[in-house]
Amino acid sequence: IRPLGTEIHGFDTFTGIPQAWGDEPAGSYSTGGAVPNIEGKVSFHKGLFKDTIPAFIESLKSDDEENNYQPLAFANVDCDLYSSTLDVLERMHSRIVPGTVLVFDEYFMHSTWRQDEFRAWRECCKRFGWQYRYLGFSLSTKQAVVQLVD
Repeated sequence: IRPLGTEIHGFDTFTGIPQAWGDEPAGSYSTGGAVPNIEGKVSFHKGLFKDTIPAFIESLKSDDEENNYQPLAFANVDCDLYSSTLDVLERMHSRIVPGTVLVFDEYFMHSTWRQDEFRAWRECCKRFGWQYRYLGFSLSTKQAVVQLVD
């Protein structure tokens, strides 16, 4: 999707999900706050999406107005919760453009799927006028891949 060597940015609290989700209690999937050490061009932004994404977007701005806009090429949206997914999509909406590819990790096929990532995605599509096509699904992992189109 992007040239080899492009930097990858990850956003996480590393303390687990902030509220109960289905059978998972708040704090599930925690690393105890430890940020993984990954070689290469990978940067992690530790904290809640609502706090870390705006600062990240601001850091992309430069004095050169012509190069001040960098669209999002790809995002793995592994937020589980409606509120967290909505935070990501709302805060990144100006960078989500035709061609952007999004992978939703818990998109469908679980007990509350209509109230979680799927719901946040559909609401944002309506709000921001996004049109998209499905590139793929996985029934076993409950994932969906979408690409925005003109």
